[in-house]
Amino acid sequence: MHTFDDNDVKIFGGSKIENEADVLIRVVEIMKKQRANGNMDRAKDLGVKIARQIYSPENINAELADIIEKYKADEEVYEQIKMLVTFVAEAQIHLLLEKYSVSTMTVNALYDELIQLDDDLYDNITNAFTFYYLELRKGGDVSSHLGKRFAKLCGDGENETLRELGSKLYNSINEIIKEEIDATNFVND
Repeated sequence: MHTFDDNDVKIFGGSKIENEADVLIRVVEIMKKQRANGNMDRAKDLGVKIARQIYSPENINAELADIIEKYKADEEVYEQIKMLVTFVAEAQIHLLLEKYSVSTMTVNALYDELIQLDDDLYDNITNAFTFYYLELRKGGDVSSHLGKRFAKLCGDGENETLRELGSKLYNSINEIIKEEIDATNFVND
């Protein structure tokens, strides 16, 4: 995992109250620095790469391929699979890329590419993401919580197969995002 010194982006908090102009100047300086060291280009490329990987959830890994393929004909469940995968990718990017400007650029590129691939996906994620964020904030066994929520959003909260699928999707996407971020070699300065 890449750990960034994020002192340059802590805009709020502390004893000093900054005016809007000072904050804007600092944000511009941060963005300039990230552009100059190549991190913004890396972030864009990473976002596009992740979007292409998660756009077809059945291609995520062999273990899940057969399970997801069973649900591909069920439009409601398959749509929920795509929403969960997108949610987990976004959350994991923000978690692992601690430098705010880099994570934001990566997520923006992710969504730009997903919208190119499926212009309806972004319009339909609000409700699912709200529920998933609530589960994520609970902490504890996030995988299990998200699996249960996934099954409920699929219309069958008691379906153990759907719960397991949601949990496996969460774990698989987390691992993929971590591997992709590690392979990107962001500059930490």
